[in-house]
Amino acid sequence: MRKSNQLLGSLILLRSCFETAAMSIYINLKISALVDGTTSFAEFNTTIRCLLEGSKLSDSHTKAINILTVLGHCDKRYPGILAEYNRLSEIAHPNSMGMLNGYSTFDEQEYVSIMKNQFTQEEWTQIVEHDILACMMMFEHEYNDVFPKLFERLENWLETNSPKLEKEAQLTDTNLNLSN
Repeated sequence: MRKSNQLLGSLILLRSCFETAAMSIYINLKISALVDGTTSFAEFNTTIRCLLEGSKLSDSHTKAINILTVLGHCDKRYPGILAEYNRLSEIAHPNSMGMLNGYSTFDEQEYVSIMKNQFTQEEWTQIVEHDILACMMMFEHEYNDVFPKLFERLENWLETNSPKLEKEAQLTDTNLNLSN
């Protein structure tokens, strides 16, 4: 990794990488719950629709699933992912840590706060390097190892349950037509 004195952009982008990895993990968790029988197809379908179509905009018909909810589930599989995401969020959305430690310095003698990018220290370089590796390893494992096996199980589950799902779809269509 190229050493830089300006890590702020990297930290903000890294937060987005954790969101992407978390979505992959969450989808795998939901597929697993479906094929293991701990969630219904209707619940699974609703979750996937919310992930794909959901929005926080008021005119949206499908409500988005909050990324903190997603990360909370992922934290059970990868303990610490939520805490790291929260730390990166403090930087991306400057709250106390971002404003006091990252974006300013304080001169106690003069009682002056000086706005300045503080994400230049060696400790931040190490955090970025560690977190990039951790995020990449989680995503790679979920995408290359977990998902292919789960997808095969999902295909088998769909084949086995196809008649039942077709009947449920017909009932849903009939109910929708009756309500119109």
